Amino acid sequence: MKIEKKCIQCGKMFLFRNAPSDIIKKRGKFCSRECLYVYQDKREIKKCENCGKLGKWKRNYCSLKCYWATIHKKYSGKNSFQWKGGIAFCGNRVYIRIAKRKYISYAKYVTELHLGKKLKKYEIVHHIDEDPSNDLLENLYVFTRKKHTRHHKLTNSPKLISNIYAFV
Repeated sequence: MKIEKKCIQCGKMFLFRNAPSDIIKKRGKFCSRECLYVYQDKREIKKCENCGKLGKWKRNYCSLKCYWATIHKKYSGKNSFQWKGGIAFCGNRVYIRIAKRKYISYAKYVTELHLGKKLKKYEIVHHIDEDPSNDLLENLYVFTRKKHTRHHKLTNSPKLISNIYAFV
C-alpha cells in the first residue's frame, strides 16, 4: 500500500510504499535521489573521531570500522560496564587478572606474593581443608604434582576417587 509523504528537502508530495522494512530503516524522506544529495551537501564538514578524516557525515565517524574502533577504545577493560575489578568467578574459585586475557587463581596469587617468587609449572597450591573458596594463607600448601597426587591417594579423598572411577 502506498502513502503520500512530504519531501524534507523540497517540500513536494510523493507516493511512498508503506512496507514494514522501509519503516524500520526510516526510508521515504526524499522524493528523489537528487533531493537526497542536495540535503547531504548541506551537512557541515566534520572530523572523524577515530582517524581524523574530514567529510560530511551524519555522525562523527567516517565508517562503521572507525565507529567500532572508537567504541572498543572507550568501553573496553576498566571502562567496560561489565568490569568487575579484574576478578572472575568460576564455580567456587576466584581468579585474578594479571594481564590481558590471562587469569590465575587467587590461591596461587597469594602464595606467590608470600613466597616472593613465581611457582614452577610442576608446583601446585593445595587447600589443606579441601575448600577451594578458602584462600587464606594458613590454608595453602605448595606441592609438586607428584606429591599432590600421592597425598590425595593416601588421604583417600572422595573427590579424587570418584574422578578416577568415573573414567573406568
